[in-house]
Amino acid sequence: MLKKCLYCDSRFRPDHRAYTIQKACRKPSCRWERKHCAQRRWLANNPDYFGPWRLKKREWARTHPSYWKTYRRRHPAYVDQHRLYCRLAMRYQRKKLIKKDGLTPLLDGKSPLQLEFQFTKQNGMDKNTVSI
Repeated sequence: MLKKCLYCDSRFRPDHRAYTIQKACRKPSCRWERKHCAQRRWLANNPDYFGPWRLKKREWARTHPSYWKTYRRRHPAYVDQHRLYCRLAMRYQRKKLIKKDGLTPLLDGKSPLQLEFQFTKQNGMDKNTVSI
């Protein structure tokens, strides 16, 4: 028997082991959306879960002020890779805001770094990018 996906409204055949509880089809976009909703719901039910960890991390950073400066100076490849990741993440967020439908994620199950690597390789720019 077919069920209707909550996220893309398509019909799908649920897994026989989770027939009664499965609400989403197997498409990567629907799986991503389902996971995202579950994480948001969990965080709403557990708002104080990350609080102590953040405070502890902030206090450690306050007592070790030069740690990240030293780390970045010693690991330039990490800095380049992180800069690329941030640039792509912001680009993704802007496209997501422009697109507005949210049903088909632009990444299609790939990380932003995989997409950038694929894009640069297709356009012959792979010599100037960070290896992944």
